[in-house]
Amino acid sequence: MFEIRDRQGGNVIDSFDSLEAAMYTLNEHEEADKIDGIYEENFYEIFDSSKDEIVVI
Repeated sequence: MFEIRDRQGGNVIDSFDSLEAAMYTLNEHEEADKIDGIYEENFYEIFDSSKDEIVVI
């Protein structure tokens, strides 16, 4: 399971079965943040809960 989380608190925002789906949605979140004027670089991370490790920052 791949989870999009905020890096500061590790709060889970969304969960996915594939890394590709998680990356796609992470990009959508970042684009929406840019449009809303609240984008912060490296705010999100993708965490692989099956391996207990961060795979994308």
